Amino acid sequence: MTRPVKRLLEEAYEVQDACNLIAVIGSFHRAMKELRENGITNTDDLNKHPVCVLYCDKIMHLTDHSYARLNHAYDLARTAKGID
Repeated sequence: MTRPVKRLLEEAYEVQDACNLIAVIGSFHRAMKELRENGITNTDDLNKHPVCVLYCDKIMHLTDHSYARLNHAYDLARTAKGID
């Protein structure tokens, strides 16, 4: 059963108190599928939907996102792929 967008927004707000990244990612995945089931099928609209924005913000918070950390992750990934 697909939950209405209002409930998905409420859950995205409630997840802001979460500390378990795996649970946040699982909830995010379900919410994105349900947004599609609610008729939001345009990729750009889906990616920029407030539900998506809230989940992404929480994921960035849990991963201690910073540009320095992001650059380091990219450097490690490029090295792993053998890219200079």
